Amino acid sequence: MSAETPVLVDLKPTGSYYMEDFHRAGGVPAVLRELGDLIHRAVPTVTGRTLGEEIDDVGPGFPQDIVRPRSNPIYPEGSLAFLRGNLAPGGAIIKQAAVSPHLLEHTGRAVVFEDTADLAARIDDDALDVAAEDVLVLRNIGPVGAPGMPEAGYLPIPKKLAAQGVKDMVRISDGRMSAAAAGAIRRHHHLECEPPSDPARRSRRGVGAARGGIGPAARTRGGARLPEAVRLGGDAG
Repeated sequence: MSAETPVLVDLKPTGSYYMEDFHRAGGVPAVLRELGDLIHRAVPTVTGRTLGEEIDDVGPGFPQDIVRPRSNPIYPEGSLAFLRGNLAPGGAIIKQAAVSPHLLEHTGRAVVFEDTADLAARIDDDALDVAAEDVLVLRNIGPVGAPGMPEAGYLPIPKKLAAQGVKDMVRISDGRMSAAAAGAIRRHHHLECEPPSDPARRSRRGVGAARGGIGPAARTRGGARLPEAVRLGGDAG
């Protein structure tokens, strides 16, 4: 379903506008109108009328550029994608519509942080061995390791790279991330990195020799498993 349903609303983090702009552009009824035959118009609503009747009653809309037509979407598929690979045999989530396009297919060296304390201690250190092409990995912020799975999956860009103008990097964690955050961030990583059996736990502490990549081809559609999203060699296996 997600692969066939485009992102039509130009709102942050995938777009430029805010929720109040969406409201002024017509809100949910405007989106339902633009979705057209992707929704079931015949289903009943709490008003006693069908969904199609409710949409038609709203009217044809008015000129605006926040709720787009299907012919000109913000993103051609759904915003979220389910990934599966050798680091996440049970799956992971990426907000693909908010990823910098050049990072949708990427290979880079893994820079691994053991937990949030390790991240805080080293991420802004000028001596950190990290480059814009690397993959940042934050472990142990899932339900067991944190504990409680805090909303800490939005790994910051290292200070010295941000000063060079780097805006996005591939980042991997087993934690949560705000819905308002953007970037090439793979989170809700399962299994989390706390259990010894988890493949991601075998990543090296600090800068590892592993290679990593992320790409939209890893989505599963119709139950079929497509190519892996993240592949790590060396210690990560």
